[in-house]
Amino acid sequence: MLDRQLFDHFRIYLDDVLYVGDDLYVLANGEEYLVRTVDDRALEQLNEQVNMANWLTSYSEHGVAQFIKPEGKKRTISIDGGEAVLFQLEKQQHRLAHSVTGEKVGAKLAKFHEKGLYYTPQQTKRSVSSGAIAWKERWERRLNQLENWYVRMRQESYKTPFDELFLVTFPYYIGLCENAIQMITDLMIDKEEHLSKGNTICHRRFHDCTWLTVREQEPSSIKVPTDFMYDHYTRDITEYVRSVWTNEQSPNSLQTIEAFLNDYESYHPLSLFDQTLLLARSMFPIHYFEEIETYYQTVHSEERNQLSERCTALLKNSAEYEKLFTYLTYRYPQLLESKHCPLWFQAYPVKHSSYG
Repeated sequence: MLDRQLFDHFRIYLDDVLYVGDDLYVLANGEEYLVRTVDDRALEQLNEQVNMANWLTSYSEHGVAQFIKPEGKKRTISIDGGEAVLFQLEKQQHRLAHSVTGEKVGAKLAKFHEKGLYYTPQQTKRSVSSGAIAWKERWERRLNQLENWYVRMRQESYKTPFDELFLVTFPYYIGLCENAIQMITDLMIDKEEHLSKGNTICHRRFHDCTWLTVREQEPSSIKVPTDFMYDHYTRDITEYVRSVWTNEQSPNSLQTIEAFLNDYESYHPLSLFDQTLLLARSMFPIHYFEEIETYYQTVHSEERNQLSERCTALLKNSAEYEKLFTYLTYRYPQLLESKHCPLWFQAYPVKHSSYG
């Protein structure tokens, strides 16, 4: 099916195909391609993301996959009942030639962000609200949705043990959300002139595997445009930190985060405004929201049981997540002196021995 689609729409003769995560890596006539499935929401953003990719390439960012439009009016091809898009990858020798030996992900990300700082979104309707402002508006809506679900669950006569745990823990997490949103609101009032200065090309969720590699010996350097979005650069910093902190397979999470921030700031130091955004975004428990939403949207009992175990562990370890906030206020002590920092942070001074 894939080989037929590639020939019919691109005149590409497939030689070999491999899975790279959820993507398909295609070899054809000495060229490398990536096939990625997309939904309707992703398609709405594709034109903007292609513009971002072209911008980055024009500023000599290597490893950016290039969108290939199929013949005809459509931007997608049909594979296994879904829609997918095709990207051509930079040649392997070019990727390797421009990989700096030993350069850490933090420094790479800082340089990536710098190249997108002067990018202007083309979709004007989306660019009315961007960066921290758009983040605040988006999560206020999502918070309202979860609050409505919480009220509904309270009114249910029958509740599972997981339902009960959700009802007990939700007020704590909603408190974190309100603190985070209030911090952003205060920044919008007091530091309005800073709100758009750090907006750049970011990623939907930046973590160790966002930039792809198709061979074990290669560094992760392939950037796929469907991962791109326009936001403040603290978005990527926050999501990387969160992914490390919540990863149970990462026993040295604090050291990994410290090294990442050191590497990023060796190239681009964070201002107090940036630090405040980082803390506010970290406080917002996206991982909690997504686990809860996924659980209640899942109908298969086996998947629900697995999600229930994962969610239960997450909910019972909420105190562990607070250690991330205290670490950030230790690393950036000016935060505790800032009027934007929640008062309850200041009530619990952080000691370095907490992280020994």
